[in-house]
Amino acid sequence: MVAEFVYANPPLAEVIAEVLWETIPLSVVPGAALDPYFPQVSSAFEANLRAEGFGFTEFLAPPTMPLELLAGQVVKRFRTGRDSYPIFQIGPGVATCNGASPYAGWDAFSKTILLGMNSLVAAWPSAAAGPALKTIRLRYIDAFDHSFGYLQDVEFLSHLRVGSGVNAEVLEAFCQRADDVAVAVSTRFPLKHLPGATITLSANRGQKDEKSAFLLDCIVERAEVGAFAAVDVINWFDSAHQQISDIFHAVVTPELESRFGAKKYLGTK
Repeated sequence: MVAEFVYANPPLAEVIAEVLWETIPLSVVPGAALDPYFPQVSSAFEANLRAEGFGFTEFLAPPTMPLELLAGQVVKRFRTGRDSYPIFQIGPGVATCNGASPYAGWDAFSKTILLGMNSLVAAWPSAAAGPALKTIRLRYIDAFDHSFGYLQDVEFLSHLRVGSGVNAEVLEAFCQRADDVAVAVSTRFPLKHLPGATITLSANRGQKDEKSAFLLDCIVERAEVGAFAAVDVINWFDSAHQQISDIFHAVVTPELESRFGAKKYLGTK
């Protein structure tokens, strides 16, 4: 196994581990759904996390908004302090664990995910069978600003092997200003080495710290998971992370990687 490392100047903006469980659709309101255990689960999840030091709670939806209209959307966030990471979030049918820079590496983050999964399972009513997961998803968002050489979308795409958009000769013939070209490419395919999972790779213009940047968004997900044990979900996230890591290093050119700075191998001084 390759030793885990982090870069001195990583492009990572955010990593998100997400689980979604089954809710009951409401046919009278398109898109609405009922999560019958959510009020109880949300309160118990908050209490479990508070006991682990995540005592700073933020409410993300108006208190008068019917929860049935927010199925699959997070409505509460838990931190150890204002603006701190990692964070946990929960909403009807969904829970997430989010990390951001400075990133301490996957081993540390996966332990945080496990804390969240155990807190979620423990929050479920004892009389219920527990959440039946319909989707699990791991997402890495990398943001490349001017410090990584980003100036124009088309030029920067030469450093990412994810597609090229419109042919350069066509752009030269018809585009008024190269700086104004906004490229968005996306590719989705099933993973050979993670059965039942797919990956979506997207690249497009966005922002980092309110400044222009080029974003690389990698999402690995699996649908129709069903009943689960927390450790099984963590094992899947471990495999999904390895797939994202391998693909990231396959699509990033050596020239771009050189701008990430020195590698710091974790567990060493």
